[in-house]
Amino acid sequence: MNNRLICLEGTLDFEEEIRTQSINIVSFRQGQQITINRDQLPAGRSFAQQMSLQLDNAQKIFNQFSFVKMDEMNEGDLFADTIQVIFTFITGNGQKVWQVTFAACPGGKEIINFTSVYPDEESMKNEVWRLRHCVTHFVLSAEK
Repeated sequence: MNNRLICLEGTLDFEEEIRTQSINIVSFRQGQQITINRDQLPAGRSFAQQMSLQLDNAQKIFNQFSFVKMDEMNEGDLFADTIQVIFTFITGNGQKVWQVTFAACPGGKEIINFTSVYPDEESMKNEVWRLRHCVTHFVLSAEK
């Protein structure tokens, strides 16, 4: 039974079984942040179905959500199963932002999301290369 959370700063024990989900945040000097998180692909659900469900959930959560695109990426420098999702929404302070996610399912069981939020479309176009760099240069651990 997994009932222990182990993180860089220490550990935390629970009386019941838990599933841990780690999140990493990379911050750049000019302000861009990239979030890398992992999740399990639910049994019986395809990767594309899971991404569609996550997009549906985002539409319910974010103010003035506007879908831009969702594409399967079949380029040689990406994971075999990679989907790019782009949408816009309005933040709590009224600013329209652009969110881009590259989601990968390298082993068929775990999804790795690489996400960044941009203040406008031009910034997204100029800075999305860093997000793509994360996906194209990510090296899976040997135990995966």
